[in-house]
Amino acid sequence: MKKILSILTVCFSAALLLLPVSCVEEMPEVIEELDLSRVLTPSSTAATVSSSDGCTVSFSWTNSNTATMYLVQIYKFDAGSAPASADAVTDEILSGMTPQEVSVAPSESGRSTGTSVKLDPEYSYYARVCAQNTAEGSRQADSDWAVFPYPIDTYTVMDPVESVTVTERTSSSVTVSWTLPAVEGDLGVNQLRVSPDPTDPESAYLAIPVEAGATSATVGGGEITLPASTRFTIAVHYNSANRGSVTAWTMPSLENPTVVETDEALQNALKDGAPEILVKYSDTPYSLTVTGEDGTETAVEIGVGEKASISVYGEGTASGELPTIVGGFTLPDGLTSFHLEGLNLDGDSYENSHAIILAKDFATPNVSSISMLNCNVTAYKAGFFYDNETSGGAGVTIDNISFKNIYVSDILGSGGNGFDIRKVAAVNNISFTESTFADGFRTFVRIDAAAVQSLKFNNNTVNNVCFVDDGNNKGLFYIGAGKDQVKIPSFELKDNVFLNLDGHDERTVFFSDATGVPTSVSSNYYYNLGPGFWEKDDTNADGKGKLSQSEGLAGGGVILTSDPCENSERGILNITSAAVLEAQAGDPRWFEAYVEQPDPDLVPVEYGYTWDLTDTDTFYDVIEESCVRGNTKFIVTSSPINVTEDGFEFTAEPGFEYAGTPDDCAMAFLVDGPGSVVLSAMADGSSNDHITVAYGPADGSSATVAGAAYAGAERTKVAFPDFLSGEQHLVYIYACGPVIMSELSWVEDTNTGTAPVLAVPSNLALSEPSVDDTYSGTVTLTWDEVPYAGSYKVTVTDAAGTAAEYSVSGPSYDLNPSVLGPGSFTITVQAVPAETDLSREPSEVSEPVVFTVKETLKTVYAETSWGAADFEYLFTTKAAGSSSTEITEDFIYNNLNYIAGDGGKLKFGEDNSSVTGAKAFRVQLGGSGKPGAKQCLQFKVAGSGTLEVEVASSGDAVRYLGVYVGETPVGLTDLEAKSGYEAPAKGSSAVHTVNVTAADGDLVNLVSMSSGLNIFSVTWTPEGFDPDAGIPSDPEAIEETTDIISSFEPGVERILAPAGQSVTIDKVTYTAKSNKDIQWDGERIKLQGASEIDDSGMPVGNVISFKVTKPGTVKYYIRSGSSGDEQREVKIDLVKNGSEITNIYKGFAPTPGYKEGSESSVEITPDHLTNTDQSVTVNIYAPTNSVNVYYLEYILAQ
Repeated sequence: MKKILSILTVCFSAALLLLPVSCVEEMPEVIEELDLSRVLTPSSTAATVSSSDGCTVSFSWTNSNTATMYLVQIYKFDAGSAPASADAVTDEILSGMTPQEVSVAPSESGRSTGTSVKLDPEYSYYARVCAQNTAEGSRQADSDWAVFPYPIDTYTVMDPVESVTVTERTSSSVTVSWTLPAVEGDLGVNQLRVSPDPTDPESAYLAIPVEAGATSATVGGGEITLPASTRFTIAVHYNSANRGSVTAWTMPSLENPTVVETDEALQNALKDGAPEILVKYSDTPYSLTVTGEDGTETAVEIGVGEKASISVYGEGTASGELPTIVGGFTLPDGLTSFHLEGLNLDGDSYENSHAIILAKDFATPNVSSISMLNCNVTAYKAGFFYDNETSGGAGVTIDNISFKNIYVSDILGSGGNGFDIRKVAAVNNISFTESTFADGFRTFVRIDAAAVQSLKFNNNTVNNVCFVDDGNNKGLFYIGAGKDQVKIPSFELKDNVFLNLDGHDERTVFFSDATGVPTSVSSNYYYNLGPGFWEKDDTNADGKGKLSQSEGLAGGGVILTSDPCENSERGILNITSAAVLEAQAGDPRWFEAYVEQPDPDLVPVEYGYTWDLTDTDTFYDVIEESCVRGNTKFIVTSSPINVTEDGFEFTAEPGFEYAGTPDDCAMAFLVDGPGSVVLSAMADGSSNDHITVAYGPADGSSATVAGAAYAGAERTKVAFPDFLSGEQHLVYIYACGPVIMSELSWVEDTNTGTAPVLAVPSNLALSEPSVDDTYSGTVTLTWDEVPYAGSYKVTVTDAAGTAAEYSVSGPSYDLNPSVLGPGSFTITVQAVPAETDLSREPSEVSEPVVFTVKETLKTVYAETSWGAADFEYLFTTKAAGSSSTEITEDFIYNNLNYIAGDGGKLKFGEDNSSVTGAKAFRVQLGGSGKPGAKQCLQFKVAGSGTLEVEVASSGDAVRYLGVYVGETPVGLTDLEAKSGYEAPAKGSSAVHTVNVTAADGDLVNLVSMSSGLNIFSVTWTPEGFDPDAGIPSDPEAIEETTDIISSFEPGVERILAPAGQSVTIDKVTYTAKSNKDIQWDGERIKLQGASEIDDSGMPVGNVISFKVTKPGTVKYYIRSGSSGDEQREVKIDLVKNGSEITNIYKGFAPTPGYKEGSESSVEITPDHLTNTDQSVTVNIYAPTNSVNVYYLEYILAQ
């Protein structure tokens, strides 16, 4: 009997409350046991049909306390005539049927009982269970019936057909074919199931009968017409047994399209504004880039035709392959409708920013539609749609922007955002449906200020986006530009799947504006979210977003604890979660089960191939089963091979089959000729751990050990010289225990001695061994190509010993004299093996060649001195550190002409100076000279001035210095008397001040009137020169400390200079290159691509410039435009007098992100500003590739 004391106590107490207070009744006796008249009804019924045979049903239910037996009744209905619901199954219907009955004893443990019953396939069943107490003496009746979920449909399980393929597609039909298994008695296919049902949107599918033995059928084109441009799944069935399926799109319905089959035809159709363009399938991608006669490349200019509407359709193959178009579509002003369908859109390795862009001058007042359907969008720099117009969007209204069934992936996430509207005034409807967005993006959806009436983001799958470490990464939805200025009246977020949104703890957020959030949220699924994804609250202490978790989970949303896909981390997004499938959430293309492709056959490895042993994209993080990946066979049964940042980690020693082949934790590859394995193994502290190399026939029937590499050994070579060319062998790699293999290569060389060294580059030749500093253009250094060289290292060393290294891929290198500047340069070349060539060593350095850039004389405008520093440098370089070295060649250094002349000589060394009171460096004129012709110092002046010169005899007798303007003596200089300015005997010196009358461009010459002279210093002061005046003030120059970056508003993007234009902002000029804007992206100035440089070495495009008149410091932080490229050069030059270039900084941009305090500085000294009476221009540019300027300031010297 059931104990019910506590229940009755509570009930009795409640009853007392109902008695009148004056009433006194006798208290009834408490009943401790209740004799229930019937057994309690079972609960929590469940029924599952086995997928292995389709007809074994497992029933289960929760136990009833007094039951000693359960009775299960099963009623059988024909599948086509079964009642529509459990409520429609009445007692009247059941009374006329005979059920199958099964008696089941309660389970001995646990809270539930169950049984399995094999039923007939292809029927619908109604089942119910009741509890019974059959114990002797029991007075309890059977319980009420508990019904199992209805209907229980059984089905026939059959092997799949060998293939289901699409053989033809039209705008109203799809033809499919299949191959039946060659098995006796196979029942074939008797129906097609088409989903969605083209005749009834409420039906799950349309069943179409198929004749017995048929192997093909057409859906549509007869009584049933399929709608154009629609995706269908067609499954071949025998009754309810699914034997395979295929997905296909019907073709678009076109009237009279312009059919194109070449780049030129496509470009011309777009130029003409053709209303319908049909792009035929081609294995070769189409290009939107137009190449001019001069070789310049520009994007095709789309025209506006009579209809002001353009639709571009891809005519894909029957199997669904789509034509590919490389480039972006820039929509011109006047276009009112634009549509893309059935295309692969390729951004050309991130060269193009977006697939669709509104042109800068776009001002069409009413645009009916911009849409994309059934397209794949990949490898763009920023995304798939960008409003780039500069009109401010005044008057522009777009009725509808829609993206359906598109797959956008591999977006770099730089220079813009995925869907990006900045200026358009109004958009009535925006929709993203049944699409996938994966792997990339900065901000995913950005809308700054447009008046949007409706936005739908439904049935999409979003995976691994918005992880870029960039201040402009505002997460998935940035609606309102961070100012809460956009509120969309109808914003629906429904039935989406969001995956792996944990790329950045702070930047990967869901919504970034409090008002730019959905008005309706339901049935969204989330997996693997970062800490900043939601709004901060008690549950999300590190939240950075503006949408709370509770709001995001409204309407049945769920945060999943396990991956709902086959493997979303690897981009295999096919849904495996029953809950997500039942909800039909996400992009429908992923509702189909993932079919793993069979391992491909190995192909022989080419010579020189090197494995990337850290490539988790190809090999995955862990190899835990036998497979073929990256043309490599992995043999794994229980011990995995880990792919680490150091290489492949073998976790255990393998077992072996009887013929010596490893059966676990091993790998193998196929070769077809003699060669060598070169590998490196990381040390692990053991003296015996090693990696073994073995070989055997291609069928894998046996293996023989050939050699080993011990842990810690680098580039061990195991050679197979006896393999015959064309004969295939498997080469096996395995370890004796946990060891990491860090390098692996297959090379042609079978020499097991010292690694061969590449040949030394020879026959170095310069197209011009010597030029002067007015030379425009480049000088080419060439040499003989070295076999097996992957690249060449060119080293250019100046006279002071400062070396710069450059890497080139071929046997030539272009020198730019205007960049090098005057001087003598020693150049050597070294051949370097390819990075993947582990078998060869770099060559020795070549014999040097000398390249000379001769300095030309320039006019001296400011006070200028030549003295000990110049002469010491020339003593070290020209005289090789010896005072006895006679210099017999003429040369110019630091704008002073040293003329030895015919038969003359100059020397450099030290002698006593009366000015310094000690020895000082000087130049020695070797004897009597001739102005401008022999043993002479010479400079060019802008007019009259004062000459100051310290001079001494190089001997024991007094000698004389002559001063000339051209060949005209000045002052004391007397040709006949051979007298001039006295130079005392060696051991002391004299300083003479000479007033010189000269015209602009005259040459001042200093010579000895007799024998040798030592000159310690020469100073020229132009007439009227004020040493404190400096360069005259220039209203266009920066003449006070200026933070250049502060000119721009953080977080607000703008174009500083459109492509091909030069724009000055706050005294700073931004000159864009011909095909790229200079942009401020809200955090940094973006110099996109390599700067354009003219033949004189002057940057003329992609350069930041400003003028200065006073000394100071350029403080900057300039980062590489790519986090993986550390070879992007930055240069800062000064330009005086319009053409004189002085480089003050040259180096490589760092790759880490900007942090306050990481800035660098370069000084502009007073010396830099001499010899000019006008402002000096500072040029900042990137000669090799894109860089980003995060910090830029000019700080005046104190």
